[in-house]
Amino acid sequence: MVSMGLKKYGNEIGLRVIDGSICGKYRGFFIRMYDGMGFKKVELKFSPLSADLLLKLDTYITSVKQGFRILSYTIGASGLSMNIHDTVGTMDVIKKLLNEFIDFFEANEITPLDLCGICGQNIETDEAFAFRGDSTIIGHRACLEKEEEKTPEKEIEELKKSYGMGYFGAFLGMIVGIIPWILISLAGFVAGVAGLILSAAIKIGYEKLGGKNGKPKITAIILFTVLGVLAAFFITTTISIYQTFAQEGITFLEALELTPYNLSLAATDPDIASYIAQNLGLGFLFAALGSWSFIVQAYKDTKAQTEKPIVHTI
Repeated sequence: MVSMGLKKYGNEIGLRVIDGSICGKYRGFFIRMYDGMGFKKVELKFSPLSADLLLKLDTYITSVKQGFRILSYTIGASGLSMNIHDTVGTMDVIKKLLNEFIDFFEANEITPLDLCGICGQNIETDEAFAFRGDSTIIGHRACLEKEEEKTPEKEIEELKKSYGMGYFGAFLGMIVGIIPWILISLAGFVAGVAGLILSAAIKIGYEKLGGKNGKPKITAIILFTVLGVLAAFFITTTISIYQTFAQEGITFLEALELTPYNLSLAATDPDIASYIAQNLGLGFLFAALGSWSFIVQAYKDTKAQTEKPIVHTI
């Protein structure tokens, strides 16, 4: 997705809109930018760095991280990727960030990427790029247009993965993810971060237990996020009933048995119906916001896995 602010700035510095991103070269460096949920992604490509330069770049980013609203960043073998907090005045921050980062590159002899990401040779002619998942690969057009060959190691790794283990991992992740949700709710708060934690735990659980990339991964994130919200709501309601009647000698097991009956009263009691609607409504809203970026990424990974990437000339 490309906002009007990014599109306008891209036009000003000679970048193009391609597949939902602003792409091209600015001051010699390849740049890709696009909008996420609450952030803007900025990717800068440069030639491989020495260990000293990597450390120097990391130290520099740490020193300017707060001023440029950098939520997170990754320094790879051939570039830098940053998530910038998207709020009022974000485009002014990005304009300043790009120029100051490129000033830093030039002052430290960090040069634009000139090696093919496929064959590893210098790119003298036929320079192009392609999107693969959430990353950008620069290289010779001929190299990028070839089908990516899987190494024996990658094929073995893929064979070991399964949707069944992924779903089991997502289930375990859901159990872990609802714990902070419940604790936050019991403290009297309703926080969006709970939705992010829940969906992140589900995604991590799916991947850690060897879940395969594909549409079932997207289904797993959605399914267990919904079940997680329902489970967290049910448990917090049970705890609330237990705390209310604890002085009357009720046990937690008895409170657990009473919860379905109390929730069923929503059909005749407007107060209970309002309680359910408000809590579940906010729960699903925060869960949707928290899981959206993971769902989008899983979709991109699936698309990259099943479709040959489109190659664009720089």
